[in-house]
Amino acid sequence: MQIENATTDAAVAALFGNAVSGNLNLFGVWSRWGDVNDGGGICAEGIESLRRYIAYTAFGVITHLNLRAADVVVDGIVCTIDLERLHQHLILEGFGVEVILGLAP
Repeated sequence: MQIENATTDAAVAALFGNAVSGNLNLFGVWSRWGDVNDGGGICAEGIESLRRYIAYTAFGVITHLNLRAADVVVDGIVCTIDLERLHQHLILEGFGVEVILGLAP
């Protein structure tokens, strides 16, 4: 049953255990686009980690990074296109040029 269909107390109780409290506890995890090393922002070290991941994963080398944050073109694949977009973002933001991350091309 979906929340949208819970229109009676019995349906609400079936989903949440009771129909009285009115509280719905949610938990979420999110990352900033491009923060591949979870350091709080986009940095050269994170971009280097992404470069190593792309270059060496096929050879069995393990590189720890946040793959969801690394997929900045949102196509489900972490590749050189993401790496280039992050390079652009890091370099061009100093010139006042906005490079949007998290947007499919």
